[in-house]
Amino acid sequence: MKKLVALLAIVLFAGSTAFAAIHDGTATSTKTGTGTFNCTIIQPLTITSPQAVDLGEFVLSSVATENVYTLTENNTFNFVVNGEPKHNFTYTITEANSDDNATLSITWTGSDATTLVTTGTKALGDVVGTTGLGAYTITAKVNSVTAKKVGSTQFDQTVTVAYAL
Repeated sequence: MKKLVALLAIVLFAGSTAFAAIHDGTATSTKTGTGTFNCTIIQPLTITSPQAVDLGEFVLSSVATENVYTLTENNTFNFVVNGEPKHNFTYTITEANSDDNATLSITWTGSDATTLVTTGTKALGDVVGTTGLGAYTITAKVNSVTAKKVGSTQFDQTVTVAYAL
């Protein structure tokens, strides 16, 4: 009987060891995990700069006096920003509006009819035409010119844009 019990114990132990080795996946196979990065590539921002606008000639009635001229025509230009529709962009307006000869009074507006400050964030509009791009227009309008001294002058207005991250 002792021999039988010992034989059964050996068979049971050997069987369970073989079963465990066959069914223990960590001992005989490798394991793999996968991580995924997804991204979307969007259209780059572009900006169309306007042509130079000649505001005209203004008369200084006296060298000691400054004259203010209100403008109603030929006094605007547009910067058109294009990029991925419905994405936000930041803008900075560098306004040069005064020198020794004259001072400009400028109003900046956006295509959403808001008055713009010199720095801010705006959203590109829906798809425009067949280009597949969103667009936003920044308009500079000279309201008046203050003539200070006789002489020619040039005022360069700059708009810088980047996607808001």
